[in-house]
Amino acid sequence: MQCICKYMALSSLAAGLFFIAQATASTPVQKDSPVINSLFAQTKPQCIGRYVIDVPESFNNQLHDMIFIDDFKIESKPLYPSSCKQRVQLREQALRDAINKPDNL
Repeated sequence: MQCICKYMALSSLAAGLFFIAQATASTPVQKDSPVINSLFAQTKPQCIGRYVIDVPESFNNQLHDMIFIDDFKIESKPLYPSSCKQRVQLREQALRDAINKPDNL
């Protein structure tokens, strides 16, 4: 019972410290401001998930061809429109054929 009381006291103290500590935003130092201003003089929008942020024009996203969602890797590769259309048609036909099989009823 005494162990439980100590645990409750420590967790109450930790929770109190967590809520008392406030997050503070940092502001750039005076010497950094000219560099930041020149860097963000020309910007372009960049999508990150559902968010769009402005990044410097010189920013080059090297990892734009793949993404991990949970444990699945999703890649994008260049594909000509005619090849893409053909692949979509083949996949649609395969799905239609699978629906009509007796095993899938």
